[in-house]
Parts: sequence; C-alpha cells; structure tokens
Amino acid sequence: MKYNFEDIPPERPWNIYGRWINTPSDVIFDLLKSYKLIKKYFESKIMRILMLFLRVLHIIPYTLGWTQGCKFRATREKLSNLSMGCQLIKKRQTENENPPIDLVLITIGRRIVAGTLKAIDHLTIKPYTVIIIDFSMRRSRIIDNWIKKQHKFNIIVCRCKNMLPIWVARNIALKLSDNEYIAFLDDDCIPTRTWLEMLYSHIRKKEKIAAVSGTVYPLTHNPVGTYFSFYRIHEPPRDLTHITLNNAILRREAIVNVGGFRPLPFWGGEDIDLSFRLLANGYKLSYEPRGVVYNFYPASIVYMVKKFFMYGKAVGYLASQYGLEKPGIFSLKRRKPNNKVYRY
Repeated sequence: MKYNFEDIPPERPWNIYGRWINTPSDVIFDLLKSYKLIKKYFESKIMRILMLFLRVLHIIPYTLGWTQGCKFRATREKLSNLSMGCQLIKKRQTENENPPIDLVLITIGRRIVAGTLKAIDHLTIKPYTVIIIDFSMRRSRIIDNWIKKQHKFNIIVCRCKNMLPIWVARNIALKLSDNEYIAFLDDDCIPTRTWLEMLYSHIRKKEKIAAVSGTVYPLTHNPVGTYFSFYRIHEPPRDLTHITLNNAILRREAIVNVGGFRPLPFWGGEDIDLSFRLLANGYKLSYEPRGVVYNFYPASIVYMVKKFFMYGKAVGYLASQYGLEKPGIFSLKRRKPNNKVYRY
C-alpha cells in the first residue's frame, strides 16, 4: 500500500453527518468514487477488490443504522432506566510530581488490555492518576495483577456490575477525576511511549484548545484493520468537527462547562455530541499526529458490520437532534447550548 500515515488524513468521500446513500445508484456512485481513492494507494488488484468489498460492508450497515437512529425519539424514561451497580473497588494513593493529567482507561475485559496497561507503565511522562472503568462484569486477574505492582502514579479502579452505555462510563471517570486534564484510552488501544507527552504538549499551547486527538495505526495487519486505518475511522475528520475519545486529551474544566457527557440512547456518539457542544461554546478542537496509539482490529466481517451499524445509529440520532443541514456542509443550527450538568 502506497500510503504515508504521517500525512493529514485524506478527504473522506462521504459526509458522516448526513445520509449520503438514498438509492441503489448512490451505492454504485460511492463505490466508483471510493475506487479512485483506493486505486491511488493500493497496487494489488486483489487488495483493491477486497477494499471495495469492505466498503460495501461499511456503507450499507451504516446507512441502515443512520436511518434508524435519525428516526429514533428518545424519552426521559429510555435514557434514565439504567441500573448502574458501580463500585469503587480499589483506590491507591501515591505521592508523585507528575503532570496534572488523569488517564482514563475504559475496558470490557478484553485480553489486549494487558498490553495497554504495560504501555501505560512505559510512557515518557506519567499521568497523575490512572482511572480504570471496568465493564467486564467479573473480576479481572489482568487488572488485579497489574495493581499489585509498583507504579509512579495513583490508581483508581471502578468495577461495574452491568454493561452500561459508554457515556455513563465517561461521566463516572469525570466524577473521579480531579486534575486539570483528562486523557482517554480504550482497552483495545496500545499507546506509544511518547503518546501522552505529545498530546499534553499540544493542548497546553492555547487555552481555547479544549480537546486534542491523535493518530491511530492498526495493531493487527489484516484487511479490516487496513480499511479502518486507511479511512481513518477512529481519527478526527479533516475539518475537525469532532474528536475521537479512544485517543484524546481534554481540559476537564471545558467538559464540565458544557455539561459533561449527555445521555444518549445508543452506544457511541458521545465524543461527537461533546465536540459539538464544545464548538458551540467557543472552544477549539485539534489534532496531533505524533500522539500515536495502535488499535486492535479483529479480522471479522461480523465485527465490521456491527460496528458501522452502531456508528450509523449514533450519528443518525445526533444528526436529527442537532438539525445538521445539507450533505457535505457541516453546520449547526444556532441554538442555546444545553449546559445542564448530569450527575450520577
């Protein structure tokens, strides 16, 4: 593949905030447009065909999800009917002079988290506190064994008895955090040694920068990982209309000022929703290519279809809520921002 991952992410041939597939002919048009981009970077004909096949597995589930999400009408009951069952199971205090950063790791018990925890220990600058929100619903030996080791930062672990929406997990972390900056990682992302240092140095440049996302490389070199990385699915779009929270650092005060993470009816989309409210309140978002994490992508068609259907539902719902306008044009209707603080 003739592709330089250090480049600015290529222009995506679709607008994620709108439904760009309306008829069967739109599918053909999208594939033709995608083929021009794929042909530019892939020399192998087999790889080009495979990427086009994966493109179909992207746009169709995404469109179906987007349509369903756009028509969904959330009610207070649907958003509040949650049994959290969260318990603070470990808090270990260590005196340190680390930067004022709380690093949040959200995990559902995947084995890859062992690599993530090991990578955190080898960061060039250490966070002041590592906050682990564990959704695995059972005691994790990997996390327990890691806690027993000596570390140069504080450790807080919160284990949840139920699989809760991601916005709940992020609000729990926000409540446990008490430092100026808060960084987010997922348990399938392994950061490089300089990851936190690069994001931290970037966000400190200007006070108006509320959030910075970094680069995501594939940890596993399979077609699914190649597709996600080629289209930069887990990175911010070029116009920086939102950041992605699998690899980001934010000003904690900015999140609190816009009301924290709001209740959403679907898994995901909380990073886009937060980004919209930050922009509406005069904050800026940014991208730091040197803040690199490696994401694990299963070589599974089922994984890919489920992922894009889930993304489509979340974005479709937000598109209807924010009144996003014409395809290809990012525009938020001027509304009074909802800065209500949600407490849990």
